[in-house]
Amino acid sequence: PAEQPVQAELLAALRGVVSSGTGTRGRTVCTTGGKTGTATAGEGPTTRVSSSWFTGITPKQIANRTRQLRASSGIDFVLVDYLQRLTLAEKDTREQTVAAAARDFADLSKEIDACVLVLAQLNRGLDAREDKMPRLTDLRESGALEQETDGVMFLHRPAALDPKANPRQAFFRLAKARFGTIGDVEIEFDPGPTRFIPKTGTDTQLSGGESTW
Repeated sequence: PAEQPVQAELLAALRGVVSSGTGTRGRTVCTTGGKTGTATAGEGPTTRVSSSWFTGITPKQIANRTRQLRASSGIDFVLVDYLQRLTLAEKDTREQTVAAAARDFADLSKEIDACVLVLAQLNRGLDAREDKMPRLTDLRESGALEQETDGVMFLHRPAALDPKANPRQAFFRLAKARFGTIGDVEIEFDPGPTRFIPKTGTDTQLSGGESTW
């Protein structure tokens, strides 16, 4: 499949992910694969982004590409968009198939010593529930994902489901944290650049304070 150019918005967003962390500046952020671009912002450091838009790519192909980037330039962050769109090795059940893929990405994260963030779909059970805040059980193949991942995060924007809701209101939910605490934080949705930002005057500490370990 032909690669598409890296979008400036994606580059800028991923630059923010790396530059806000503790990793080495100017190293590579990988999003499933091949084309490389550069993002800059003001006087800050540059972030090299390698990105491809393939249909049917496998976790093994992503891992191989990630290892190549790690060997050539180092790597700080891997984003997979999204799990259910990948071509997965078939097991006896769909849950076992997804569990194997999640385990592969968890192993890759340990091998490269970097965060691997895998996006995933929600099931339709949420549509029939009065409370629309996502839960672990709303993940497709939720049992497998909950068991194999170190953390699960949700972004929830009420206006996406209710046109009468505040269009800027949003919530960040850390639903699982193997080595930390879980909880919710109210944040703000900025529709211009399509980004989520801290809400002015809001405590950014998680509201739950409960450990999942």
